[in-house]
Amino acid sequence: MKVFWICCIFSFLFLSKSSACFNGESYYLKNNSLLFADIKDNFIPRGHDFFLDNFEKELIELDSLYRKTDDLAYLSDYGLVLVLLKQYQHAEAVFMRIERQNPNSYATAANLGTMYELMGENQKAYTWLNKAISLDPSSHHGSEWIHLNILKLKLSEPDSISSMALIRTDFGLEPSPVTSLSKEEIIKLKDALLFQLNERLSFIKAPDLLVGHLLFDLANVSQLISAEGRAKAYSIYVMAERYGYNTPLLQLRKQNLRPIKTALPVETELAKPNLLVQNKNYLYAAVGVIILILLVITFSNYRNKKKELKKYHF
Repeated sequence: MKVFWICCIFSFLFLSKSSACFNGESYYLKNNSLLFADIKDNFIPRGHDFFLDNFEKELIELDSLYRKTDDLAYLSDYGLVLVLLKQYQHAEAVFMRIERQNPNSYATAANLGTMYELMGENQKAYTWLNKAISLDPSSHHGSEWIHLNILKLKLSEPDSISSMALIRTDFGLEPSPVTSLSKEEIIKLKDALLFQLNERLSFIKAPDLLVGHLLFDLANVSQLISAEGRAKAYSIYVMAERYGYNTPLLQLRKQNLRPIKTALPVETELAKPNLLVQNKNYLYAAVGVIILILLVITFSNYRNKKKELKKYHF
């Protein structure tokens, strides 16, 4: 009985750790390992927190499965994990091998583009990303044109950042953003900015002026969509500041939002929720439920056997 109650407490601890809700972007490696699963937010970008505890273990498993099956999807994810480990030269060799065996793959071109940008080789990054977009313009929710514009700026005039150069529009100089875009176009632009920022916040730490400017643009466009977007814009302006973008226009728009900030609780912290911990909650919940079910079955069997023995006890 003592062992039973200890196990019950153990399973309860597993269950009590599970409380997160995930409906955002997620990615599973080819070996079914969850790489990341994001909490959905329609306006505030958080970046990905990666679920895997042991990247080296995943590399071994992906390599083993590739050797057994010759499935390039395993090799592609092997290269992706190498990028996350910042083993760029090894990752480059892997992706180039895939390109030779299976040329003109969107995933390979996009992975090479991202990897070269992280290495600081922006011309190569631009070439491969441009190829990726030509292969699949709709990928990444059709937002890669913003990524391409970022690389154009890095290659030509890195100190001449503007909304027009990054997103092909701006929102005026008034205390509140203005636009000639339709509602549909505004929502599409917001979604593209949100997707690109979720990607970039996963790898790029503050300060970074390009990220800061994109956050400024996201705050502007969010205000034009809904009351929720207007309420959350203040937090996004704060994030832009922390990434190093701070202009009189940003301060004017922040000041203009202060009544809304007072009326509605808004996240103002740049720090993301620890999704690495929250994602593990799924595992804790599953293990806890299984343990609890097994314990109930075991205890029920134990009681039944005890009753049977009592029948024959004189």
